[in-house]
Amino acid sequence: MVKWISSFISWLIRTFYLRRVTGKENLKDIEGSIISANHASYLDHFIILALLEGVIDRKKIYFLTKKEAFQTPFTKWWHEMMQGIPLDRDGNATSSLRKIVKHLKQGDVVVIYPEGTRTRTGLIGHGSDGAVTVATITGAPVIAFGIKGAFDGLPLTSQLGLPERFDLKVVNIVHSRLKN
Repeated sequence: MVKWISSFISWLIRTFYLRRVTGKENLKDIEGSIISANHASYLDHFIILALLEGVIDRKKIYFLTKKEAFQTPFTKWWHEMMQGIPLDRDGNATSSLRKIVKHLKQGDVVVIYPEGTRTRTGLIGHGSDGAVTVATITGAPVIAFGIKGAFDGLPLTSQLGLPERFDLKVVNIVHSRLKN
């Protein structure tokens, strides 16, 4: 059911709200890549899924997700269905790192929001170096996504809202496949 809901929301975004995408040509051969995106809205997962439709199988896309999102039965179920990888942001991230490495080696895509949380102001916040660290360890490329306009439609402080139209920019691979 979650996959159907996710697909439907992604279709709505692609059809009615995604105004402009630049850099889509940078999404060739993305298997085993890390997507690093700003995090402004509850819609960000669906925006990314909308863009990746037809580029890579939905079953191969995972989202690094704060462990707190897995605490209640409903949110745990939802995030597991959305293929979230739980991350303890204040403690030991070894388990999360192992899962990320496993997925990248299998050719899956892992989405990481370097800010670690949705912005409260609409501005891009300070990010961690987690995506680059994982890329250095695994040799996976990092593809940067810039989402503009989603904050105004469904910000952190809102549960319901009518999304604004928004833009998405895909930047060239910013960390090429390195071998340690």
